[in-house]
Amino acid sequence: MERSMRGWTRWVGTGTLLVALACGGDTSLEPEPTAATVEALSVLTQEGAAGEAANHPPEVRVLDASGLPLAGERVTFTTSSGASVTPGEAITGQDGVARVTAWTLGDGPGDLTASVAGLAPVVFNATGHPRAFDLTVRWLAPPGDEARAAVESAEAFLERVVWRDLPDEEVVQTPVCARPGVAPPATVDETIDDVLIFAVVEPIDGLGGAGAQGYPCLIRDPGTQTIVGLVRFDEAEMSVIDDARRRDFVLHEMVHALGLVPGLLNIQTPSGFSRSCLALPSKGAPETLVQDTHFSCAGAVAGFDRVGGARYVGAKVPLENGATMALTANTLNHHWRKTSLRNELMTGWFTAGVSAPFSVTTVGALEDLGYGVTWAAADPFFLDGTIAPTLAPLAAGDGVPLVEFGPTPPILVHPSRR
Repeated sequence: MERSMRGWTRWVGTGTLLVALACGGDTSLEPEPTAATVEALSVLTQEGAAGEAANHPPEVRVLDASGLPLAGERVTFTTSSGASVTPGEAITGQDGVARVTAWTLGDGPGDLTASVAGLAPVVFNATGHPRAFDLTVRWLAPPGDEARAAVESAEAFLERVVWRDLPDEEVVQTPVCARPGVAPPATVDETIDDVLIFAVVEPIDGLGGAGAQGYPCLIRDPGTQTIVGLVRFDEAEMSVIDDARRRDFVLHEMVHALGLVPGLLNIQTPSGFSRSCLALPSKGAPETLVQDTHFSCAGAVAGFDRVGGARYVGAKVPLENGATMALTANTLNHHWRKTSLRNELMTGWFTAGVSAPFSVTTVGALEDLGYGVTWAAADPFFLDGTIAPTLAPLAAGDGVPLVEFGPTPPILVHPSRR
């Protein structure tokens, strides 16, 4: 036996073979690190529609005693009665992270527990609510069958995206929704639950010009969610648009009518409510100012990251800033930048023959505007490859203009909320 200054070494000889059974100086024989803590990486509390996947699937990270991520640990996910989770267990990766694919909410409060044997678990809470959002579309003039079908489809889609009830609003003899060159405006004298959108197909400027317009006319304070909005479509554009794109054409304007317009992205209301989601707004002609205009609020940014924007190098989420092509004046500051988000529904141009998905980026923006939304209702959409942050122009023929005409008229704040 040989004594070492750093420990004991015992040698066992068999012929000429020597085998080291233990050596205090051999770090390769030190004990493997073991799991010490489990920490949450996603929000601990959220709400959503009962029967739908939670907007933010729980994820946890397992750490050793030194605070380093630990791979290969089994994490078990269990839910309260009435809910479900997929998968029920997961193995941590090299980053120490395990996550669920979907947590489908039950009706009412519930929880999901993430457990590693021998450690204190992490508990996530979520409340599932019944769907209670009611969107009513009222025609100002009888539409054609194709326009009616497109609007009904868009209405149903938005009632799947938005689930939360909004306060009823009693609107008394209020003129709303002025249309340039058309008089008088509509008058509302009723209690509205939750949003009323007027719709009309009418002559505007003929084929190839401005195609449509959508905006809130009367909003809540606080919150600024729409009470009454308007969508209007040029009959020339509506009659020739591809059947497969007609619903997208309508849905785009209805999202504007719910509040995705520059005047509501940054606002201070009489009640003191404020929002600041529009950063570095650009200006159109004749006062041209091109900046890295972007939508900075958390919901849209998280949605953008989820569709591939996590690797985007510019300010998030890039908004149209007037540098991509002609006819940009009425797309500035409230459409996703076409060079970055390509064919997403809320860019300012459609691409001929290509679908325009309603992505979680837009769902997240509606959440930022104060609507209770279901992220799982979004269309599939992912940005492969490099996401251009640029101010570069589109290639010729890339865009089919979906150009709104004129600035949004003044938006009224409901008097009962002042």
